[in-house]
Amino acid sequence: MFILFDTNVWISQLGLQSENGAAVRHFAIRQNATVVIPEIVKLEVEEKLTERLLQLKIQIEHKYNQLLPVLGKLQPIRIPSEEDIRKTVANIIPDFDVPTLELPFNVDVARSSMMKLLRKIPPSKSSEEFRDGVIWAHCLELLKKGDVYLVSDDKDFYYEKKDKTKLAPELEQEMQQFSKTHQVQIRQNLTELLRDIRMPIKLDNSEIFERIREQESEAIEELLISHGFELWDSAKGQVDYFATEEARKIYFTFKFAHPCRDHTGSGRRQGKLKLSGFGFLDSETNKTTKVQLSSISLRYPDWEPGGPGRGTIFVSANFNAPNIHHIRFPLDPPQPDYTEQ
Repeated sequence: MFILFDTNVWISQLGLQSENGAAVRHFAIRQNATVVIPEIVKLEVEEKLTERLLQLKIQIEHKYNQLLPVLGKLQPIRIPSEEDIRKTVANIIPDFDVPTLELPFNVDVARSSMMKLLRKIPPSKSSEEFRDGVIWAHCLELLKKGDVYLVSDDKDFYYEKKDKTKLAPELEQEMQQFSKTHQVQIRQNLTELLRDIRMPIKLDNSEIFERIREQESEAIEELLISHGFELWDSAKGQVDYFATEEARKIYFTFKFAHPCRDHTGSGRRQGKLKLSGFGFLDSETNKTTKVQLSSISLRYPDWEPGGPGRGTIFVSANFNAPNIHHIRFPLDPPQPDYTEQ
């Protein structure tokens, strides 16, 4: 599978460093997909993004200089130089943690695009979109090796320029003539692409709980033993998974409730241990790392055998858990909260 992004996608999604972009990179790896980078797209991204950032640099400097005489003094701010901006933008596409394929601008794709311009057919039917013709020529070449997802909101790719679910008829016909085994699927944005390439996390919640129990055994055992309880039966809970800045690293949060029974021989009724926290999961190895508790609690009835209940004992501890990764794009639909059942 190949995924080719138009210029507008690279710019609007900050080189796929946005939340949707992080999710796409994550699923691209799990789908064994390759992100295709045409040279003509890369050059346009570099020029447009550099221009945008340089304008932003000028605006910041101007606003700062307006504040300074009014306030009298301000802490100096460091704004990237033009050279820093150009170097960063030049590497924003190649600096990737997913498989990529760079396609050079060559005579064949240039000729293919030029012929579409001359014949006034999509994606160059009503305007001289030479770049779009080159992108389409690359898509056809990629069909020799696999299916292609083209992500673009350019109306000239679409049926009658308004149906954003179908290719233009001329492009559909050309695609079918070029390949009988593979297809070009066009999507307007990353949200639509994610609907197609999304894959569920295939891990049972009970397996995650056992890993958490092993890594946080000291805190769990200390609380249970000090109150004369032990775990029994099985845990219920939920785990929510999120894409992060690193395509292979998954951030997850968890909430579990586990029945507990008295092991002191005093006949107390069962209690419930609750855990919540977060951790990281390697999507290749399915290993959890850096698991940390946010809270742990034990609730059980306070009573005497044969006597009336005297209420409920509730013991809890909260941990100063830091916020990690501002990019947290949900990889699965929200789950019901089984810990309250």
